[in-house]
Amino acid sequence: MQTKLLSRFLSVLLVLALTAGLVPAAWAAGGVPSESGRDSSDWSLFPSARVDGVTLDRDSLSLEVGSHETLHATVSPSSAFAQDLSWYSSNTGVAEVSNGRVTALSPGEADITVTTDDGGFTASCHVIVTAAVPVTGVRLDRTELTLTKDGESATLKAMVSPPDAANQNVFWTVDDSGVISVDQSGKVTAVGNGVGTVTVTTADGGFTAYCTVRVQFPSAPPTLSLNKTSLSLTTGSSETLSATTAPEGTRVSWSSSNSKVASVDQSGKVTAVGTGTATITAIPEGGAGATCAVTVSDPSYLTLSKTELSVMFGKTSSLSVSNLPDGASVSWSADEKNIVSLSPSGTGNANCTVKGVTAGKSVTVTAVVTDRRGNRLAAPACTVTVTAASAPDITSSVASGGSVTFDESKFNSACTEVYGNKLNYVTFTLPSSSRGTLYYNYSNGTYDQKVSESTKYYYGGGVFKSALSKVSFVAEPDYSGKVTISYSAVDTSGYSYTGAVAITVSEPTGSIEFSGAQNEVIPFDAGDFNALSKEITGYGLDYVHFTLPSSGKGTLYYRYDNGDYDKKVSSSAAYYYDDSPYLEDVSFVPARNWSGTLTISFTARDTKRNTFSGTIEITVSRTADDIMYSVDRNGSVAFDAGDFNSFSKSATGSSLDYVEFTLPSSNKGTLYYNYDDGDYDEKVSSSKRYYRNQRPYLENITFVPARNYTGTVSIPFQGSSADSDSFSGTIRVTVGGGDSGDIEYSAAVNSPITLSSDDFNDYCKDETGKSLSYVQFTLPATSRGILYYGYDDGDYDKKVSASTEYFLSKSPYLEQVTFVPAKNYTGTVIIDFTGESTGGKAFSGSLLLSFATVKDPGVIYYTTDAQEVTFRSSDFSSACDKRGGAGLASVVFQLPPESAGRLYYNYGSPTSYGGLVDDDTAYEVDGSPSISRISFVPKAGFSGTVTIAYTGTDESGSTYTGYVQIGVTPSSSSSYFTDMGRYSWAAESVDYLYENGITTGVGATTYHPDGLITRGDFVLMLSRAFRFSVSGGDNFKDVPAESYYAQAISSAKALGIAQGGIDGRFNPSASLTREDAMVLLQRTLNRTGHGIDDASASYLNRFSDGKSVSSYAQGSVAALVQAGVIQGDDAGNLNPKGSLTRAEMAVILHRVLTL
Repeated sequence: MQTKLLSRFLSVLLVLALTAGLVPAAWAAGGVPSESGRDSSDWSLFPSARVDGVTLDRDSLSLEVGSHETLHATVSPSSAFAQDLSWYSSNTGVAEVSNGRVTALSPGEADITVTTDDGGFTASCHVIVTAAVPVTGVRLDRTELTLTKDGESATLKAMVSPPDAANQNVFWTVDDSGVISVDQSGKVTAVGNGVGTVTVTTADGGFTAYCTVRVQFPSAPPTLSLNKTSLSLTTGSSETLSATTAPEGTRVSWSSSNSKVASVDQSGKVTAVGTGTATITAIPEGGAGATCAVTVSDPSYLTLSKTELSVMFGKTSSLSVSNLPDGASVSWSADEKNIVSLSPSGTGNANCTVKGVTAGKSVTVTAVVTDRRGNRLAAPACTVTVTAASAPDITSSVASGGSVTFDESKFNSACTEVYGNKLNYVTFTLPSSSRGTLYYNYSNGTYDQKVSESTKYYYGGGVFKSALSKVSFVAEPDYSGKVTISYSAVDTSGYSYTGAVAITVSEPTGSIEFSGAQNEVIPFDAGDFNALSKEITGYGLDYVHFTLPSSGKGTLYYRYDNGDYDKKVSSSAAYYYDDSPYLEDVSFVPARNWSGTLTISFTARDTKRNTFSGTIEITVSRTADDIMYSVDRNGSVAFDAGDFNSFSKSATGSSLDYVEFTLPSSNKGTLYYNYDDGDYDEKVSSSKRYYRNQRPYLENITFVPARNYTGTVSIPFQGSSADSDSFSGTIRVTVGGGDSGDIEYSAAVNSPITLSSDDFNDYCKDETGKSLSYVQFTLPATSRGILYYGYDDGDYDKKVSASTEYFLSKSPYLEQVTFVPAKNYTGTVIIDFTGESTGGKAFSGSLLLSFATVKDPGVIYYTTDAQEVTFRSSDFSSACDKRGGAGLASVVFQLPPESAGRLYYNYGSPTSYGGLVDDDTAYEVDGSPSISRISFVPKAGFSGTVTIAYTGTDESGSTYTGYVQIGVTPSSSSSYFTDMGRYSWAAESVDYLYENGITTGVGATTYHPDGLITRGDFVLMLSRAFRFSVSGGDNFKDVPAESYYAQAISSAKALGIAQGGIDGRFNPSASLTREDAMVLLQRTLNRTGHGIDDASASYLNRFSDGKSVSSYAQGSVAALVQAGVIQGDDAGNLNPKGSLTRAEMAVILHRVLTL
C-alpha cells in the first residue's frame, strides 16, 4: 500500500514538473503582450478563461420597413476573458446590423448572425421585414366651427386611416390668416371677422381634411352710405341710387321729401316728376340714414352753344351742350362725311371739338341727348361751314446786297395748312427792282435767268419743270427794309390760294474788329467771320471775298510767317472756312511804322448759298512799352515826366499834355503829390489831371510802397498829347526785387491757357483779405491772342468783353475764360485786370501769359542686370524741362510688351506690390499716384532694351510724348555665389531669388546648383516667395517640429498646397520630381491669388516624353508649359519623373515670379 501511494505521489510531482517546464516554452513561442497588455499565446493552459458559446435573446424577429430593434448576445461562460463579438446580415438589402441594432430596409428575409472573436461560436436570429402600412386617408373630429371672441380658440383632432398606419404625422394650415390661425397641434384661434378654412394634410400620401371656421364678433350699429349725395334729372327721367350697408344685407327704407318733384321706391329708384328740388333719404334698420339732394329740370333747356359755326380748313372750334342733366350723354354726328371731324370730350361728351377737313363746304352737326336709360331728350343742331385757311407768310432775311435762296419746304408747309394737300407749283408777282430782284439758279453774281411772272415754279422740280428750290432773291446793295413778294399757288388736288414771302433786308450787322501794334502781324480769326455769318443769315460761313486795303496802310497775305508768305490775298479769290485756301491763314501786315484805324470791306456766302457783306475794323496802335520803375522795400520812387513824354510821343507822335491815374490798391502802396520823407501835400486823385507843363505837375508825383510790401505794382494811366490824341499805358513798379506779384501762366506755342479761378481768388485774398467776387479784363491786341468764354477746341460761346464781370461763384464763371494765342505767337502777353472782393473792396493786377517754342523732351535712360528699376520723378521733370516749356505735372504710360516685363506700382517684392500700372491713370510728379513709386520688373530671361512711351502733361496743360529706355543685361555670373561657373544660364535667376530673400544658398558663398532640391526646401522657397500667411496647425507626421522648413510645410498644408501621400507622410527630405514641382507651383499660384487654370494636355504633345506625365500632374504641367515657365531640355524632353536641381528650380521660380 505505501509503495502504491508513494508511486502516485511521484507521478503527480512529475506532471507538475513537466507543466512548469512547458510554461517558459509557451512564452518563448510567441506569446508577446499586445497594445492592450494581454498575452496572445495559447489559452489552453488556462481552460477556465476560454469562451465556449454564445446565445441571442431572440431567434426570430418581425419588422416593418424603416423600423429597428436591438438584439442582445450573451457569451458563456460569463467569466470568459474575451467578450468581443462580430455581427453580420445574410441580406444587407433587407436588413442591416450594427452592434446588435437591426434596421429594416426593404421587404424580405435575412439572418442576423453573431460570432465570438474567441472560438468563433455563433448564434442567429431570422428576421422577416414587411412593408410599412401606408396612410389611406384622414378626417377631422368636426368639419364646422364657430368662434365669437377675439383670441378664442378650439382644438381640432385629426384621425389618420388606417389607425395602424406607419406614419401618423400631419401638418396644419389656414387659407386666411386675417380670420384664423392654427398651430401644429390643431389649435385654431380667432383673429378677425370672416370665414376661414383649416386644412390638415398627412405627411404620408398628402391626404387632406377640412374644417370651415366662422368668426363672428359682436357688431356695431348698422351704417349706410349712398353712391351719390346730389342728383340732377330732367322730368320723366329716373336713376337708381345704390346704398351700401354695414353689416352687409341690412334692410333699408327709402323716402322722398317732395314726391311731386321726385319719387323713390324701396329699391332706391328715383323718378323725376316735376321741376324743383327734393331730398331722398335712405335709413338702415336700427341705424342712421343718408340723404341725396335731387334737382329736376325741364329738358327744353338743353341747347347748343352755337347754331351756326365757321371753321377754317385744318383749324378747330368747339360746340357744347348746356344744362346737361346728371347721367345724360350726348352723341355727336354730321349729316355728311369728310367735311368736318368731331372729337367729343367732357362729362357725358357735353363738349365737341370740330375740325375743318374739306374747305368750301357746309355740314349740319347734331347733338343727340339721351338720359341714363337711353331716353332721347333733345337733338339741337348747328350748321358748320369750312372755309379755306389763309397761307402763313414765308419769312426770310438777307443783308443789303446779299442773296437768299427760297426754301421750298416752307412753301409746302404753308400749302398743307391751307387745304391739307402738298404743293404743286407757284407763280410770283415780281418785287420792285429798287428793292431787289428774283433770279433763277443764282450763284455769286451769275444766274440762268430772271424769274418771270408767267413761269410756274414746281415743288420738287422735274423734267422740263422749273424748280422752286432754285429761286433766289438778291437785295439791292443800297436798300434796307421790308420786301413783300406775293405769289399764287396750286396744290396737288387743284385747289388754288395766294400767299406772300416777307423778306427783311438789313444792313451788315456789326463789324469784325482786330487790333495790334506797329509792325506787328495781325492774323484773322475765321471763327469771327463764321459767327457773323450765323448772326446775319442764321447759317455757318462758306467763304469770303475781300476788298483789298491801301498798300500804304498794309497788305493782306496768305500764310504769312515772319516775312515769308505763299501769296498776297486776291480780291477775286474766295477764302473758305472749311476748305483751302483757308480763311484762318489770312493775315494783315501793317505798312512799316504805320498806325491808325483801317476798314476793309468783304462779301461772303453762307453754307445755304446766302450772301452778305461786312467790314473789318483794324486798329494798329503805336508801340509804347510800359513805364518801369524799381524801389527798395519801404522806400519811395518819384515819377519822371520825361518818361511819360516819351511814351506819348511813341503812342501818338506828339508831346505829352496830361496824365490821369487809376490808383493802386492801398495794400500795395499809395501815390502822393509833393511827397518828402513822409510829408506830402495830398494823395493823388484818380479824377485829377497831372500836367507836363502846368500845375499840378506830373513831375511832383511819388509812389510809396505799403510797409514791408515786395512785388510788382501795376498802375494803369490814361493821357492826352499836345495834339489832343488820347493814349493809355501801365506803370510797373518792382518793389524790393521781389517777384512780380502778378498771376503768371506759360504754355507752348499755339496752346490755349484756361484761367484758374483759384489763382485769382488767392490773389484777391492777398490784396484785400477777402475772397474774390469778380474780375474784368483789359482786352489784349488780337495780334497776340484773344480771350474767349466757353472755349473748347476751336469752338466757344463768345469772346470775353471788357465790360463783363467774370465771377468766382456764379455765371459768367471766371474759370471758363481761356486765352488763345495768335498763331505761332511767341513772347509774353500782359493782360491787366481789375476786380472786387466779396467785401466790396476793389483791386487790380496783371496777367502774364508766356508762350515759347518747345523742343522734344529728353529720353530717360535706366539699366539693370535683371532686378527691378524704380523710376524717379526728377528724371521725368528734367526730360520735360528740356522742352523749354512749362514744368511737368503728370504722365500716362503706354505699357511695355509683356515679353519684356511689367510696370508695377509700390513694388516691394515679386508677390508684394500695390498693383500693376495701367495705361489710363495719370501719375504725378508731386502728388499721388506718384511717378517715383513706379518700378519696371524685367521678365525672367529677357535681355535687351525695352522702350516705354508715355504722354506727359505740363503745368500749362500742354501734352507731349516722351520715352523711357531701359537696358536689361543679365549677368552670366553670380554676384553672391562662387560655384555658379558651369551654370551661367541660371546665375541671373539665382541672384534674383537671393536678392528677394527666397534662397540663401548652402553656405556663405556657395549655392550648390547641381544639388537636387528636396521637397521640404522647395516648399520653404515657395513660402518665402509667396509669403504664406496662414499659421499651420497639425503637420505631416514625418516633418520634424524643430526642422527649419516645418513652419513652411505646415502653412502649405493648411493652404492645401502640400497634400502628402495616403500614408500621411510628406517625405520632406526626398528629392523633388519635376512634375511634382509643377503641381506645387500651380497650387501655390491658385491659393495665393495668382490663379492659373489647368491647361489642355495637348500642350504636352510637343514634347517627346509628354505622355509620361502622371495623370494627376498633366493639368498643372500643361498650364505652366502654356505660360512659358516650362520649356523642356535641349532634346525636347520634359523629364517629368526626373529630379529637379537647385539651378533648375531657381530658373523656374524666377519665371513664375515675373509672369
